[in-house]
Amino acid sequence: MDMEAARIAKFLGITDEEFVARYCSKKGGKLSIICSDDLYCIFYNKDEGCSIHPVKPERCRDWPYYESILRDPESWEEAKDACPGISRECTFQEFKSQAAK
Repeated sequence: MDMEAARIAKFLGITDEEFVARYCSKKGGKLSIICSDDLYCIFYNKDEGCSIHPVKPERCRDWPYYESILRDPESWEEAKDACPGISRECTFQEFKSQAAK
């Protein structure tokens, strides 16, 4: 995320160090953007969406096409329940086809 941190910091108009100190924690030796008290990403607003969308991290760009969700229909159902951006009508097979594209 170091390159990502620099890109996000530039977008926010702050230094890399300030971004890391203010908005990140280390998990498993890697930088991770912190969550707010509601357990959503600190940059996510339920009414407005992602405030850093143009420069969001790769992990966010990949969502919801994570390997664990692609191989397990139960995980797919959990992801659909948790994410308002995922179509409730989409089947697991349709989802896997979309991911392949």
